[in-house]
Amino acid sequence: MTSERDEKQNDLHVAANGLNEDLASRVLTLESEASHLRTEVDRLKAEKQRYLRVEPAPKPIQPAADDGGRSDRIWQWVCIVGGLGGAVATFFWAREQGMNLALQVLLAPLGGLLAFVVLKLRVTI
Repeated sequence: MTSERDEKQNDLHVAANGLNEDLASRVLTLESEASHLRTEVDRLKAEKQRYLRVEPAPKPIQPAADDGGRSDRIWQWVCIVGGLGGAVATFFWAREQGMNLALQVLLAPLGGLLAFVVLKLRVTI
């Protein structure tokens, strides 16, 4: 009876050791996962802080001081002179292409008008 009892007790010790090893393995796994999750939480907190960082609002664009329409008059003259320059340039371009005088005279105002409109619309080329 003693040997049966010792045998059962030995079996219980073996089973308990197996359970202890299994539990120890699970504990290590859970500790590893917990460490990983803590790292992930820290990363997410840092990312949250980066997104929540308040940056100063950009300064609003100040309108230009009123000059009584002077800049508009200057711009109007720029458009007129540019239109005349476009007409002259178109005339000489047509002449260079070997077109007859009538065609040169017809195309010059169109080139001038195009230059005037481009300047008037303030298109940057």
